[in-house]
Amino acid sequence: MFNTSAYKRLLLPAIALLVLVGAYFRGDPSSTLTLGKQCTLDGLTACNLAAGEQRVSVQLLEPIVLEEETLLLVTVPEGFTINTMWVQGVNMYMGRTPIMVDKQFIKDGHIYYNATFFLGSCSEPNMKWQLIIQGHQENIATDSWFFNFNTGRSI
Repeated sequence: MFNTSAYKRLLLPAIALLVLVGAYFRGDPSSTLTLGKQCTLDGLTACNLAAGEQRVSVQLLEPIVLEEETLLLVTVPEGFTINTMWVQGVNMYMGRTPIMVDKQFIKDGHIYYNATFFLGSCSEPNMKWQLIIQGHQENIATDSWFFNFNTGRSI
């Protein structure tokens, strides 16, 4: 015979756990946590990195269009300090493109940065890029985080 009271006692904690995990990833069921300091930005899905106590998340807020401003959201826990952020070409040197923070706010133990960057067009029809964030958690050495993505254009 199936014991419904035991089932009900397990169901509530399981639902609470799912809600907490969903809240951590801001309700985006397609978000996953990647252990390490490098991941690939895929469309508008957040890329969440974790190494030890440090967490860094980047999400493009719109598709990248070359020679137009691109909006993104960078999320770190309170106590994490971002020293610098930039984008650089991987398969062709294009210099460092700075990421400019437009707005910063704190909510639910996280610091959110609304930021922008601008990518130029070049002779390569398909470019590989890397968004780099250098920063640190309190009392932890400065580290680098790498978010890879691609752009293409018609010839």
